[in-house]
Amino acid sequence: MESGHVLLVLGASTIQSERLEQSRRTGPRVVQENRTLHTELEAQSQQIEVLRQQVQLLRDGHMAEPELKEENLRLRRDLEHSRAMLSRYTDELATIMPGMQKVIHKFQCDLSGEVLDIPVEDCVAAEGTSAQMRHRPPPPPEALSERRPRAGSPGAGPGRASGASGASARTATGPAGRLSGCLSRLADENMAVQRRSAGNVGQQQMRVSRRTPSPVQRKASLCSVAEEPPRWRF
Repeated sequence: MESGHVLLVLGASTIQSERLEQSRRTGPRVVQENRTLHTELEAQSQQIEVLRQQVQLLRDGHMAEPELKEENLRLRRDLEHSRAMLSRYTDELATIMPGMQKVIHKFQCDLSGEVLDIPVEDCVAAEGTSAQMRHRPPPPPEALSERRPRAGSPGAGPGRASGASGASARTATGPAGRLSGCLSRLADENMAVQRRSAGNVGQQQMRVSRRTPSPVQRKASLCSVAEEPPRWRF
């Protein structure tokens, strides 16, 4: 009995030793396989992340496309509206101030880089403005005296002329300065015409009021005639 028990113990130990030997032989191979699997899994995880980012970008671009189209349509409408308003105001300005259309055209050509043979003075002195200047009556002496500076004023003398020439030189530099100079000159001419027309209307009203007496003056004159004694005596 004891010998059988010993044989069983020896057989179990032999099996256990064989298993240990097999595990020793297969251990490094399993570790290497485990490392390889970890490396492949990490590479696949990186590829999955890249693909996920690309899908997200494509999805966002597809979602934002209608909004971009709507914004482009709105911008086109605003641009067309601005062009229509610019054309309308240009026509109205040309109707109110003759010759201004040529000035605006020259200003736009200067901005775009094109060179025209029309000087700014010719643009300002258009047909309507020149005809108005030709048929305009000479200004009264009062207007000339208002324009002429006084002797004691600080604006009189050569300093004022030099300052005006310097200001005109500064205004004339660049297309924007030329356009503003033309606008200011035309505005001054229109203001002068309006002042003269208003002065003429006021003088005519004063003359009419002097010629036609009021009802009170008529009544007073009738009373004075009735109270006068007769000049002829027979």
